[in-house]
Amino acid sequence: MIKRILRLGILLSLLNACVPSIIVDTKGRSGTFDKSNAEELTNDRIICNQIVKENVNLTYDYSKFAWKKYIEIATIGLIKADELKAKKIKRNCLKGRGHSTLD
Repeated sequence: MIKRILRLGILLSLLNACVPSIIVDTKGRSGTFDKSNAEELTNDRIICNQIVKENVNLTYDYSKFAWKKYIEIATIGLIKADELKAKKIKRNCLKGRGHSTLD
């Protein structure tokens, strides 16, 4: 039983390392705004994270992503894994608030 819990803990920690984060260009602008909105970045990230938590089941999203990554590795990249729904929503939220994302 302890070995099973340990394996699950290792799997979850490795899965967490696979999830990429969104990089925001704090100097640039998205092109749709005249001035940079980067001074609101911390507040916007908090709001966007809250939107993701309210709209996405993160356990299901990460599990689905891990399975698709497994299939991608097994097929040597012939079948590409979709990106996380949480990442897509967060990126669109930050872009909608005027930030340039790099990824």
